Amino acid sequence: MSKTYKPLDKILKQSGIRYEAIAKNMGITYNALYRIRLSPNKLTLDKVKELERAANLEENSIYDLMKNFKY
Repeated sequence: MSKTYKPLDKILKQSGIRYEAIAKNMGITYNALYRIRLSPNKLTLDKVKELERAANLEENSIYDLMKNFKY
């Protein structure tokens, strides 16, 4: 069973872009994206915006999701 944050995984999957491509668009490795998916609460606002652009998501879609992250 994966320990990643499921709501984030869901929104990334809905983008239709594979995790490998999202990581490449961000200029990070797949493993770094996996670590983001494990602990998205460690993201800065700039990284959230970068992730949204890399996944071709609407602005604030991940930001709004992160406001509800249970720490």
